[in-house]
Formats: sequence, C-alpha cells, structure tokens
Amino acid sequence: VNNQLQFKYDGYNQQLVSIEIVDVLGKIVIIENNNNTVNVAPLIAGLYFITVKENGKQIARQKFVKE
Repeated sequence: VNNQLQFKYDGYNQQLVSIEIVDVLGKIVIIENNNNTVNVAPLIAGLYFITVKENGKQIARQKFVKE
C-alpha cells in the first residue's frame, strides 16, 4: 500500500462503519468514520492492522504493509 486504502461494504451500512488503523505498538494512528477511502500517505513505512467496525461491532480485521 502506498497512499490510499479503499473499502467495499457489501451487506453493511456505510453510515455506521468505522475504520481504525493501529501500528505494531498498538497505537491507533487513524480513525475514519462513514468513509470508503482512507489516506495512509502520512504513515511511515511499516506493518499496520486495520479493524473495521459496524455500529461498534468488529466485522473485519486485516493487516497491511505501508511502503
């Protein structure tokens, strides 16, 4: 991943979806609400974890490498 992550919410209400991006130390570095694109350009290179929640309930978790 270089600059942007894009999400597709099949079967979920985008208005209730939030995205948290956490670094390897567990620090939340980005929180986005009601958005299907997240700008990750400001992040330094490394491993990150994404948690997608709908109405506070986790619906997906993924990791990615920022280049």
